[in-house]
Amino acid sequence: MATETFPITTRARLRDVAQLAGVSPKTVSRVLNGHPSVSPDTAARVRQAAAALRFRPNRLARDLRQGAVTDAVGMVVGDLANPFYAQVAAHAERALRERGLELFLSTSDEDPERERHVIRTLLERRVQALIVIPSSDDHSYLEPELQLGTPLVFLDRPPVNLRAHSVVLDNRNVTRRVTEDLLALGHRRVALLADALTTWTASERVAGALEALRSVGSHDPDLVVGGLSGSVQSGERVARLLESPDPPTAYLCLNNRITLGALRVFRGTPDPPALIGFDDFETAELLGISVLHHDVEELAANAVEMVITDLHGPGGPARQVVLPTTYVPRGSGERPPPSAPPATTAGARTNRMRSAMSLQHGLALPVSQQDDAWLTAQADRLLDAAAASRAQQGGFWWLGDDGTPVTAQPRYLWIAARMTHIFSLGTLLGRAGDALLADHGVSSLAETFRDAGHGGWFAAVTDSGPVPGPKGAYEHAFVVLAASSATLAGRRGARELLDQAITVIEERFWDEDAGAMVEEWDRDWSTLDPYRGTNANMHSVEAFLAAADATGEDRWLDRALRIMTRIVDGEGRSHGWRLPEHHGADWTVLPEYNLDQPDHPFRPYGVTPGHGMEWARLALHLDGALRRRGLTAPDWLVPAALELFDRAHADGWDRELGGFCYTTDWNGKPVVDQQFHWVICEAIAAAAALHRVTGQERFADAYSAYWAHARAVFLRDGKPGWLHEADRAGEPSHRTWSGRPDTYHALQTALVPRLPLDRCFAAALRAEVS
Repeated sequence: MATETFPITTRARLRDVAQLAGVSPKTVSRVLNGHPSVSPDTAARVRQAAAALRFRPNRLARDLRQGAVTDAVGMVVGDLANPFYAQVAAHAERALRERGLELFLSTSDEDPERERHVIRTLLERRVQALIVIPSSDDHSYLEPELQLGTPLVFLDRPPVNLRAHSVVLDNRNVTRRVTEDLLALGHRRVALLADALTTWTASERVAGALEALRSVGSHDPDLVVGGLSGSVQSGERVARLLESPDPPTAYLCLNNRITLGALRVFRGTPDPPALIGFDDFETAELLGISVLHHDVEELAANAVEMVITDLHGPGGPARQVVLPTTYVPRGSGERPPPSAPPATTAGARTNRMRSAMSLQHGLALPVSQQDDAWLTAQADRLLDAAAASRAQQGGFWWLGDDGTPVTAQPRYLWIAARMTHIFSLGTLLGRAGDALLADHGVSSLAETFRDAGHGGWFAAVTDSGPVPGPKGAYEHAFVVLAASSATLAGRRGARELLDQAITVIEERFWDEDAGAMVEEWDRDWSTLDPYRGTNANMHSVEAFLAAADATGEDRWLDRALRIMTRIVDGEGRSHGWRLPEHHGADWTVLPEYNLDQPDHPFRPYGVTPGHGMEWARLALHLDGALRRRGLTAPDWLVPAALELFDRAHADGWDRELGGFCYTTDWNGKPVVDQQFHWVICEAIAAAAALHRVTGQERFADAYSAYWAHARAVFLRDGKPGWLHEADRAGEPSHRTWSGRPDTYHALQTALVPRLPLDRCFAAALRAEVS
C-alpha cells in the first residue's frame, strides 16, 4: 500500500496499525518484534502503516508481560530545584549511560510517604537497581527487595533499619574542624543553620560543630536553627539573628540554599560576619565564599560502581563508602569577630595545637619557628600525597615515582597496615580527611586481607583474591601497629582488630622461651620456617610499644624489653654494635645469609646501618615508656642507643659525598652503597631523640647534616613523597626499589623532633588533643 498522511489526534494503538494494514494485531506484534514467520510483503505493509500512524511500541508493557527488567536504574532524589540533587542525578545519568544503562529519575520532595510511592513505582517498572537519597526514617520496607537480589545503594545518607550499601560524606569531622578554626579566630557565638535536623546529614553536621563549641563552653541552643527549607526562609531567619541583642559573629550554613539565603542578607553589609557554607556552588569562588567542598561526581560514581558490581554478581555484605569533605578558604570564613585581632587565619587551631605541642615538650633541637613550621608542612605534604594510594577494592596501592597508583602491583599487607597507621596519626593531627582513610584501612585489614578460614592476614591480595605465600611476623607486627594507632585515634572497629591481631601474635609468632618472634608460617599454620629475623623483631618492638599504650597492658613493654635484650644487649654488644640480621631456628647467627643477594629489599646480606639507627631510637622510646609507667628501665638502654648510633654513623655515613649506604660487611666496609630514604629518615629521628635525652651538641650537628642531605637528595624533585632510592652520588636509582610506596618512615621523622619519647606516636598526639 502507498504511504498516506493521517491527522493524528491520539496516540495510535496496536489494533489501529492492524486495521490500516489489514492484518491481525498478532501479526503486527510479530513484525515489530522481528519474528521471521511473517512474509516480506506483509511485514512491509505493517511497517508502512506504523509509520503513517506514528506508532510507538509500548516497550514497558512488553517487558512487563514478559517479566523482563528494563535496561534502567531507578534513582530517587529530594528536590531537583536544589543544585546538589540536580548535579548528583546528572553525574549518575552520565556514568550509567557509559555502562549501557538508562536512568529513571523520581523526586521524593523529602516526603517519606512519597519516597515509598516513587520507589514502588520504579520497581513496578522493573528497574534493575535503585539509588536512593533517602528521606524516610525507616527503610525496612525494602528488605524484600534485598532478599530478591535487587541492588540498593543509598546516597548522601545511610538507610535506617536496613543493611544496604551507602555512599556518604564525612560530615561530622569536617564541621567540627572548621568550627574549631572559627573558635581559634576568636568567635564564640557561632550560628548553625540547617534544614530538617532529623535528617542524618544535618544531625551529623550539627553534632560535629557542637563537639567543638561545647569543648570551650560556647554552646548556645538558640543558635542551632533547623527546619530551613530554602533560601528565602533562611534569609529571613538570618536577618532576625542579625537584629538580636547578641548576634552571632559567625554563621555555618549546612547546605547550599541556606548559604544563598544568608548571602542575600549580608549583601551590602559593611562588616559582615564570618560565613562558611556546606556544598560548593558555581558563584561561590567569584563571591569569595568559603565552603566545605565535596566531589559530587565522585559521590555518584561510587554509587554507580556499587550498582554495577552487584549487577554482575551476587551482592556481598553491605558496604559504606565515606568520602572526604575539604575546607576551601576564600575569605568569608576567615573573618575574625569585631573584638578579635585580625592576625589569625583559618586552620589556626590546628597549627596552634601543633606549635603548642612542640613548645610544651621542648623541641628536640634548638630549631627556629620556621623550621618547626617546615616540619608541620612536611607532615601535611606527605599525608596529602599518600591519600592517592587508597584502593577502592580494599587496602592501598603501591605508588609510582609520580605519586600515582601502580595498579599492576598487588595490594600488600605491609603497605595497608603502614598507611592505616599514618592516617591514624593524621587524624590525631586534626586532618578530617585522614579519618576516612584510617577507617578505610581498618576495614581493609578486618575484611580484605584477613584470612577468615585459617586466621591471620594474607601478605598480598589482588582483585582475584589472596596471593599465595607465607604469613610473616613482619607484616603481622604492622597490623598490630596499625590497629593500636587506629584505636588511639578512636576509629571504629580498631580495638576489635587489635584484639584479633594480638591473639594471632600470641598464638603463632611469640616464642616465650626465646623471648622473641618467630619469622613466618605457611597459610594454614602447619609449617614454621626455621629462619629467625632481626627486622621482624625490630618492628615487633615498635608494635608492642604501641600496643602497650592502646591496651594499657604492661606485658607488651615486657615483651619489647625481652626482644631488645636478646638483639641489642646480647648480639649487638657481642658483635661490636653491628647487629646481625639473620639467624637459624636456634638463633644461631647466619653471617653469610644472602651473600649472593646483598641488596635484598627486606633481608640483605651483612649489617644494615639504618637498622642500627632505628634500634637506637626504639631503645630510647622503650626506656621512656618504662619510666613513665613506674617500671624498671635497665641502665644499659640509653648507653646502648649511643653505641648503636655511633657504630651506624661510623660505618654507614659517606664522609666524601654524604648519605648512608644500605649495607656493610662485618668489618664496616660498604657492600651496597645505594642510599634509601628510610635510612636517612631513621638517622634523623635517632639524632633528634639522642639530642633530647643527652643534650649533646654532636647530635644536633648530625641532625642538621642529615636533614641537609635528605633535602638535597630525597626531596629535591618536588614530586609527592620522598624519592625512595638513590645511588652513591645522590642520583635517582631503582636498583632495589621502584616508586614511592612508603610514607611511614618519612612521616615519623617529621614528628619525632616534636613529640615526647615516653609513648608511641599516636598516644603522644592523642595526649595533645586531649
